[in-house]
Amino acid sequence: MKEELNQVLLPQFKDWFQSNERRIEVVAVTPGGGKTYTATQALVQCCQQDENFVGILAQNTNKRVLEEQQSIQDNFAFETHIIQGRNKTEGSSGYCRNYQQAERIGKAGLSTGQILCQSACQFREECDISGYYSQFNQDGQLYIAPYESAINFAIYRRIPNVIVFDENPMRSTTIKQHLTTEDLIQYRYEVKRLYSENSQHLIDLTEILLSMIDQQLRVDSNRNFKRGQEVIEIFQSLNDEDQLQLNQREEWLTQLQEYQRRIRVSHSSSLTTAKTILEMIDFLTSPRHGTEITLKKKKTGASSYDCGLQLNQYDEYVGRLPEETSLVVLDAYAEKSTFARLFNSQQFNYHQFDIEMTLDTTHITRNTNKYSLKQMDDLEIEQIFLKFFQQFKPESLLIYTYKKEVKRIKRVVNNIKPDVEVAYRWFLLQHNVGLDELALRQARIS
Repeated sequence: MKEELNQVLLPQFKDWFQSNERRIEVVAVTPGGGKTYTATQALVQCCQQDENFVGILAQNTNKRVLEEQQSIQDNFAFETHIIQGRNKTEGSSGYCRNYQQAERIGKAGLSTGQILCQSACQFREECDISGYYSQFNQDGQLYIAPYESAINFAIYRRIPNVIVFDENPMRSTTIKQHLTTEDLIQYRYEVKRLYSENSQHLIDLTEILLSMIDQQLRVDSNRNFKRGQEVIEIFQSLNDEDQLQLNQREEWLTQLQEYQRRIRVSHSSSLTTAKTILEMIDFLTSPRHGTEITLKKKKTGASSYDCGLQLNQYDEYVGRLPEETSLVVLDAYAEKSTFARLFNSQQFNYHQFDIEMTLDTTHITRNTNKYSLKQMDDLEIEQIFLKFFQQFKPESLLIYTYKKEVKRIKRVVNNIKPDVEVAYRWFLLQHNVGLDELALRQARIS
């Protein structure tokens, strides 16, 4: 099935990559289906057939960039050019003398190139010669770069025939805005203390947010997660009960801004909460692209829970690309609705390819929860995998483990030298679950 999918996708990729029309294509393929391999194969063949073809493979980290460069060399013996992300290592091709300032702007979800590099950086001329921007002067056909560098290539050097994003390039800013019951109670107290006159609207809005969290806490489950429209509808329902009028939105925001100003002057510890409430009410009453709200509950102890609202603001830096840039996004999991947030009103085509798989799960009798796995030495882990390979004869293997253990597990398995294709993923879950519960998965591609 994997080979058959390659035969379907390869000519399709080449057709998209070589098209003279601007296009945005999103391709969802079952993990292990070979989407990255087939995309790089198509890029290499396009370069070989047309010396003027220029393509970029965009990865999420500098490490993945290096891995893909080696993979293309091993599989196709084709030369690629690396464009690094900005870094603070003097002498590297991605060196940025203003790295701290660039990092601060990037974390705020803003364009470092527009705000810093094109106007405020005193080292720009030097950078064009020996720093980050000097990388864009190299001549080549196939480039591999982190997401932002791939976008900068199209902005500052030339528009390539295609940029292929390996995995969804939409990312949250590193600063996520949280609200808990404790935050809101303290905020309500400060409102009454500092803003006694005409503060009823602020109190009412605070009570609605408290009720939202309280409802979530009462859900009969150790874990529960709501997002987007579902959270907005809860807010609107509670708002209707309190008979607050949405046409008073501007009045609410004005009062929230005024209170934020007062709390800043008073040096109150609720300043961050005031800013978060302002932005949450702004979003809940007028949702916008590039922002998502969630309502989460998670058990953290025998009788304790982490429960609260969270606002995630996404970096929409794909929107900075020249309009005529063609994009292909490879993603194993995201649904079409996910990419609607990334591309806003831009038209894109969504393609889904599912591979039929026979999936066997083996139970590991050893306790491999997070603490126990940390205490094991490499030899103990190796024995687990040796028994696994003796029991099963997999054609391919997908191993889930904890994020901090991925490198060690990979090293142990590589020492065994199993003659199978192995991929690694780390748990998205944060609670203490062992490999024996979430499973070591043996996947035979049929």
